[in-house]
Amino acid sequence: MAEITCKICGKVCKSLQGWKTHMSATHGGYNDDDLAAVAGIGGGEGDIRSRMSAFADTLPGIEGESAPQEKSAKSASVPPTPIDSGRRVRATPKKLKKILGGIPAKILEETGIILDGEDHDALDEAGDFLADIFGVEFSVPESKVVVESRFYAILWVIGMTFLIYAKHRFSKVLIFIKAQSEKTEETTAVPADERD
Repeated sequence: MAEITCKICGKVCKSLQGWKTHMSATHGGYNDDDLAAVAGIGGGEGDIRSRMSAFADTLPGIEGESAPQEKSAKSASVPPTPIDSGRRVRATPKKLKKILGGIPAKILEETGIILDGEDHDALDEAGDFLADIFGVEFSVPESKVVVESRFYAILWVIGMTFLIYAKHRFSKVLIFIKAQSEKTEETTAVPADERD
């Protein structure tokens, strides 16, 4: 902690709290300006920059040397690299974690080992661990796509309706397509002279 010197009498206090106690007991108190001056607040951004630069100069370098003044001046003028504002989305489903944890359980059960609840919990944790290691994350930009068209809005609704229809009728459509392909195979399998 930095020592603070009283500007009125020159007494050195070990902390800010000690300075406050000294000012209250000896000099009858302090005001916000005194506190700001002692704490180094209120000098503006340039004052903060100079204090941080002075602090950086006192830090040891790579080989125990003080950091050179030129290096701190260069780092102060270079803007920091922008942080990626993309949103990270995990692509590892919860069911996959159960499957990954279930594989070792099946191997152990096939060797004749009967697993209890604690064993299943430990294997579930192992599955979570494997999913974290081999999991996939997507980084997508935070911005949304804005479409300003009524036509695309109608296409969106039609597309959603088609997906719901396909979900409920997919098996019947698949049976129909299979029947049509069998009819085509039968007509191509019959020679042309037998068709007459």
